[in-house]
Amino acid sequence: MAEPPAKKQRTAKEPVQSVRPMVENCISKIRDGMKEVQSLKKDKKDIREKVVAMLLLFVDLKRLVRQSFENVDSVSGDTSHTKEQVDSLHLQLQNLLYQKIHIQNESRRCYQFRSRHDDIDLISEEEFFKACPEHKELKDDPHKLMIVRLEHEDRERKRLSEAVKKLKEQKNVVAKANDAKQDQLSRLPTYLKQLLEMATPMETIIGGENIQLIPEDSPARFLPTPLYVLYTNLCAYEKIGEVKFKLQVEGDVEKAKELLATLPTLGEEIEDVEKEGDDDGVNEDEDDSRRRQDDSNEQSMEAKKEKLLQLHPLSVDLRVSCANDVEVCCQLRYLPQLKVVVVSSDEETHGNILASLYPGDQGLELPHPGALYAADAVKMNSFPEYVKTLGRAYRWAQIIAGIQVIESVSDSAMRSRRQSLVLVLKAICDRVAAVKSLSKQLESLENTKINIPSDADVFPLEAKSKFKSWKTLKEDGDKDTQYEAVFERKVGKTTVCLQAIITVSKYYPLEPPQFGLSMKGGDKSALDANVVAMEAEVNVYYEELIKSFPLDMLLSFQLRRLQMCLDIYCETENDIGGHQSGLGKMFIRGVRGRERLRPYLFDPQQCLFIHRNNPLKLS
Repeated sequence: MAEPPAKKQRTAKEPVQSVRPMVENCISKIRDGMKEVQSLKKDKKDIREKVVAMLLLFVDLKRLVRQSFENVDSVSGDTSHTKEQVDSLHLQLQNLLYQKIHIQNESRRCYQFRSRHDDIDLISEEEFFKACPEHKELKDDPHKLMIVRLEHEDRERKRLSEAVKKLKEQKNVVAKANDAKQDQLSRLPTYLKQLLEMATPMETIIGGENIQLIPEDSPARFLPTPLYVLYTNLCAYEKIGEVKFKLQVEGDVEKAKELLATLPTLGEEIEDVEKEGDDDGVNEDEDDSRRRQDDSNEQSMEAKKEKLLQLHPLSVDLRVSCANDVEVCCQLRYLPQLKVVVVSSDEETHGNILASLYPGDQGLELPHPGALYAADAVKMNSFPEYVKTLGRAYRWAQIIAGIQVIESVSDSAMRSRRQSLVLVLKAICDRVAAVKSLSKQLESLENTKINIPSDADVFPLEAKSKFKSWKTLKEDGDKDTQYEAVFERKVGKTTVCLQAIITVSKYYPLEPPQFGLSMKGGDKSALDANVVAMEAEVNVYYEELIKSFPLDMLLSFQLRRLQMCLDIYCETENDIGGHQSGLGKMFIRGVRGRERLRPYLFDPQQCLFIHRNNPLKLS
């Protein structure tokens, strides 16, 4: 029987080709009709019937065109459907091939698998059964027996490996300690020899007599060791140092002599307290007697707490003379049981100055672990509760007194007691100068005036915007202070207002003021990006302002920089494209990028305002 003829498949061009002859025929008729209309017009005959016929031809042409588009859409949909089927079949084929390859690989691995337990040196079965007699019933099942033996071998090897690792660590620690001690002992003769060689010329110069910074009858001889170290260093520095100060020892010398002979050490105090704590509950038969003694134990704990917080009878009074006849007074005392130096001063006049010498050093925490352990042993409350009666335990006070503390960022610059002493004295004077400078700046700002030195080349333009107001938002002696500054500038009929919320740290100028800006008026599309750029100019690039000026003038320089940024923003608002501005300077580009940033950076070599290469992005 003959096979039926295959059905001819329709191609993509057939729908278009079937309509094309009719379209061409319609266009031909339209052209002929146009010619007839022109000839009728020349003969001045009636052409209305011809026009109606031609309009019908146009309607027919529009129908044919619409039909051709519908045919094309239909064929395109069929093609997409067929393509999706082909892609789906191709994807299924690829999945089958991948599964085939995976199964082949897994089969190959199974055929090539070789157990490694034959290469492991296991203990004998007799030793295994002695160590694990509960598995003797597995003698008849070699497979399960081998699994149990391997698990036992794994556990034993891990245990022995951990033991070896711990022993090696202990060996390394002991070896390092021995090497360090041996190195110290080997260098000791050299240091002693150098010390003798350095002392010989000094003895020759002074005639062989010993230098005595402190007289024999001075009460400083009975100071505790940390205060004595501090006192001797201050006496040595007093004659040659740049900072002037007065030094005096105050207190009861007789009590200091008695305390010197009877004072227990910190280790003994902690040992006694911990021993009493460990004795509690040892003997159950004594529970009743211990309950009766609870009140007496609490009284004993309070007595130990009072003894732990007892101050040494002698103290060192230090009066540092700063500029403009300002004198900072403080009293340094010592807690022998805690081994902590505390500093007390007039909180209203000098407390904030001493508490803000170094960021993070408020003196409200015990400065070393030994003191913390001793305080915990007697269940002492938090140290800030005792600050009013004892004083503040500043870290810098411990360092200049020779007490070791855990080093922090602010302590890293203090390499030795002598160097740290100089740094602390200078820091006190610098802090006093910074507080006075800030006070003068704030007084000027309250009168809406920004005082800047005339030779400040970072501000080449005269201020055009108006410093409208300055007021205090939040003020706290122990925390940061917030202020509000408002600048205004008119651009045509629009008034651009820039508001700045300024947070001034109590550590100013060690920590620069932080500005938060908001602006109204001007190009709204570029407002947010330019506000971020202005914040960066005063918060990030502030070091450019004070390269050759005192750091304590930073606040005024930042405000003047902010005022200049507002002037530049307003000048470039209607001055884009490099035209001469009202400030008398030429901008290479008024704005840049999609964010329409202004050129806030002044280049003194070109005498032009330019854009920064890497401006901060708006988050």
